[in-house]
Amino acid sequence: MRTKHRKATRTKQTNRPSGIAAMPELVTVPEVAAWLGVSHWSAYDMARRGILPGVVRLGRLVRIQRAGLERLAGRHAVETEKAQSR
Repeated sequence: MRTKHRKATRTKQTNRPSGIAAMPELVTVPEVAAWLGVSHWSAYDMARRGILPGVVRLGRLVRIQRAGLERLAGRHAVETEKAQSR
């Protein structure tokens, strides 16, 4: 009689901090989309329109510089602070 074996599923556990500081120097557009909470199509559109700073094109590949995301996050924090103080 054969027994059914279940495939072992593992959850990926990392000890890395989350957020921008944990990202590599060049980040993929889907990673940026996940960080921003938008679809990857929206992130590609933001890169094309110049909304995302630090866009690097390597042939067909599109990458975003982490420093650009840090500037974007800092700019957003300042705008949010100004809006709350009004």
